[in-house]
Amino acid sequence: MRTYFLEINLLLIAIVLISIFLVHNDIYRKYVLSNQFKNPEGSSQQVQAQVQNQTQVQAQVQVKDEPGGQQKVLSFASTSPTAIQWGSYVGDGIKNLPSFETLVGKKVDILAVFVGWNDDFPTELLNSVGNSGKTLLIFWEPEFGYDNVLDSSHDKDIQSFASAAKMYGKPIILVPFPEMNLNEEAWGYGKNGNSAKKFVAAWQYVHNYFVDVPNVKFAIDYNNESIPDTIDNKFEVYYPGNAYVDYVGLSGFNYGSPWQTFDQLFSIAIKNVSIFDKPLYILSTASAAGSEKAEWIYDGLGNISQKYPSIKGWVWFNYDKEEDWEINSDNASLQAFRSVIP
Repeated sequence: MRTYFLEINLLLIAIVLISIFLVHNDIYRKYVLSNQFKNPEGSSQQVQAQVQNQTQVQAQVQVKDEPGGQQKVLSFASTSPTAIQWGSYVGDGIKNLPSFETLVGKKVDILAVFVGWNDDFPTELLNSVGNSGKTLLIFWEPEFGYDNVLDSSHDKDIQSFASAAKMYGKPIILVPFPEMNLNEEAWGYGKNGNSAKKFVAAWQYVHNYFVDVPNVKFAIDYNNESIPDTIDNKFEVYYPGNAYVDYVGLSGFNYGSPWQTFDQLFSIAIKNVSIFDKPLYILSTASAAGSEKAEWIYDGLGNISQKYPSIKGWVWFNYDKEEDWEINSDNASLQAFRSVIP
């Protein structure tokens, strides 16, 4: 009988303890909820602050990893595995950029310009580009071959350009000798006694003038396919070395005859440049006008992060030149472009 009453007492004690726990837990839950409703923004601000702190830590790591130990904070150097930047060439940047951004409904991250070696540095873009948080992408094109770079006859031009870039003081991606694996321009394959070996020497020669210009990063720009496709014109023979390259770039266009998708243009080239282990940019691309242009934009640029996670940015060549490359060549293409902007 005593055992029976002892078990009853223990059961009652257990019930009381459980009841106390449940009441206490309910009071605590209500307290937490009431405070969240009193200050719902406070909680989200704390989370946002944590995210910002994590981003800042990543950015600091990026800065410390700069070649030569230089401390550089550059807005175009994304540390996020999912972030991707976009930009465009719009012809006259000062004149056309505002209307282009209005057309697409968003500000560009990158504005591309083409500058000759006899041209002055485009300082006039400081307000509309540099001071607006945009990166200036400069395709720097000489009117001569590599021998004329290496013979020191243009040293003053290189030094002047480097000094102006330093004074500009905002992020610049510099692309000397773009698409050198084509046989078209003065610096191209087979022209003016050019060779891959001379390209590498000229690249390194130019790069040395910018070692104390921390706002400039160098991007090597390959055409998506080498023309001609020979052993001495392969991608790898042009690579100047990791110490001289910050980004690897590709350029390619769908001329429409035959019609080529984004994947057909770039998939093999992306695989080929992956050996360099550098952030990848599509530095210049576009599609000719046609009934499939909107689909080309959707499929190519809309899925770029999923298909090609190594790509950190892309630049649309928005100019009516060999073909009508403009994004508003038809309304469907314009709407497609608006929808794929990161």
